[in-house]
Amino acid sequence: MLVSGFIDGELIYVLEFPFRCRNFVKNLHRQLNRRFPRGDRSNEFLRSATFSFEHYKNCGRLRFVYLNRNSLGSKKKHLTGKFFDFLAMHKQPRLPFYD
Repeated sequence: MLVSGFIDGELIYVLEFPFRCRNFVKNLHRQLNRRFPRGDRSNEFLRSATFSFEHYKNCGRLRFVYLNRNSLGSKKKHLTGKFFDFLAMHKQPRLPFYD
């Protein structure tokens, strides 16, 4: 799963984690069970599933794909404190196509 964050039209981060991450899947199941308490229904869907950093922050294979360190500091007011700290403490990832 890739998660990206844009602030004022500028890409700030791209994170990757396995779709099967326990807390992430648990959150989706909770929403599905609320929407379909009696199980799957033909031609009905859950189109507005939501998740946040809290649902994937502990995934063992969470990794940075991209981080815009140059703009991160000026965007702090748009991010929660914990998420900003998480982004700020990580080093810029080295990607082969940026070398």
